[in-house]
Amino acid sequence: MTAFRAAGERYLTEHDGITTLSCFATGPHYDPANLSFGPVLAVDEHRLAPGAGFAEHAHRGVVIATWVLAGTLRHSGGGADRLVGPGEVFVQDATDGIRHSEVNASATRPLRFVQTTWAAGSGARFSVIDAPARLPGPAHLYVAAGEVAVVGRWLEAGDSVRAVEAVGIEGSGTVLAVTW
Repeated sequence: MTAFRAAGERYLTEHDGITTLSCFATGPHYDPANLSFGPVLAVDEHRLAPGAGFAEHAHRGVVIATWVLAGTLRHSGGGADRLVGPGEVFVQDATDGIRHSEVNASATRPLRFVQTTWAAGSGARFSVIDAPARLPGPAHLYVAAGEVAVVGRWLEAGDSVRAVEAVGIEGSGTVLAVTW
């Protein structure tokens, strides 16, 4: 089985210079039928205005992968203070818990990044893949850029796929994948 979700079906949350588009129900968008897919708990695209960000907060029992698409992210806490630039992936293991903050490092340029969270200890793996490619299933795929076809269906940035079995990716685009 393969299920598709269009970019326009993501949950939109806006506040304090932050726009978040979520593939799974979160915060005020409770939907018990869309809380996760396998070990994948969140796939969120964040757009932060200059200087905006997420104040210190906690995570436990998860792994978090952050891929910066544009701008520079200032990450503080969790034992890893650093700047994450365009095209870079930053992975944090929060199995035992962390506290951290994430802020747009620029006072003049917007920041755009995708953050994927999955259950720690699940055996899940994160990768950034350029089409064409073939992935084992099960997998959650998020189209970050370009256009790709999965099982004959064309997808654009922001679209996502939940695949139980192996899938081929055609076209020319970049996909964030969590497989397990």
